[in-house]
Amino acid sequence: MNEQMKKLIAAAGVPAPALRVERTDLGQHVVHVTYTMSQEDLEILLGTVVQECLDIVNRKEYSYHESDPLWETAQLIKEHFGIE
Repeated sequence: MNEQMKKLIAAAGVPAPALRVERTDLGQHVVHVTYTMSQEDLEILLGTVVQECLDIVNRKEYSYHESDPLWETAQLIKEHFGIE
């Protein structure tokens, strides 16, 4: 999991993961990570991910208007995910 993913999870208020370590028959250790979150927290997390995507598309170094392909891409993302 990269730092951006960790930041998004923290921003959504998701509690720390539950970790479970098991030892296999071959003596190896397997770590299971479980996140538990409410429907509301999940919606916040997913909304944050979509907004991050829009922020990447809508970087300030470009000028945006309706004829710009990146503007159109941002509108398609918004429409697809139902973002106002």
